[in-house]
Amino acid sequence: MEKTYSAQLGAGTLVFIRQISGKPIPDLQDFNSRFSDLAPRCASIKVLLAVLHNYAWVEEKVSAVIERIRQRHPDVNIELSAPPRPEAGVGVVAELIQEIEEFGLPEPEAVTIQILERVLGSTKVLCMCLDGKSGFGEALARANFPPESIGRFFVERCIGPGRNSNLMNIVSQEARHCEHFLYAWDGLRTLKPDVKRKFSGKAYEAQTAAKVIEIFRKWILGEWKRFNDQATDTAADEKD
Repeated sequence: MEKTYSAQLGAGTLVFIRQISGKPIPDLQDFNSRFSDLAPRCASIKVLLAVLHNYAWVEEKVSAVIERIRQRHPDVNIELSAPPRPEAGVGVVAELIQEIEEFGLPEPEAVTIQILERVLGSTKVLCMCLDGKSGFGEALARANFPPESIGRFFVERCIGPGRNSNLMNIVSQEARHCEHFLYAWDGLRTLKPDVKRKFSGKAYEAQTAAKVIEIFRKWILGEWKRFNDQATDTAADEKD
């Protein structure tokens, strides 16, 4: 599934809510947070839910979140798969793909070198995560960032467990060379606000590299759109 829809996952049009570590239930807190963030920007949303035996209460929790979001955003068409699947293993991949294809996902807008040059210019982006976790290089590739951009604009620093205590000093030193900061905090220390303020550009953080890149990608494309809108307005003013 992740290979089939890597572009959509990177763009945030398809979202996987994984199980809580060590428990056979989805991360409902993550679902609530990401669903609340996505809803205002969508025309329609489909939720595909798998509920294991003896965990029917999970469906009630998910339905409650959906109903709350429906009330906040009545113009968004939200559909919950019915009935929920009893499993989400390899055996249902073909069925899931068919349902996703029938729903229809938009092709994500590409992030090109031209866009990155216009938005980032000569600035650098520090990407930091715990050593051994899925890294930013992989996350950028899945989000369809050009391969040549990864070394040119993005500087990845993987922090070993033994260096966690000195993390704030490491980040402060890197801020001298990088303007933007992307931080995957899973397994690392909580960042203090004054540390993030050392970066002159944007500073985003989330649990995983993939989630941080999703946030940063939205900012990049938003800035690109803003630049284009300004150019269009300027051309219209000159024409008048």
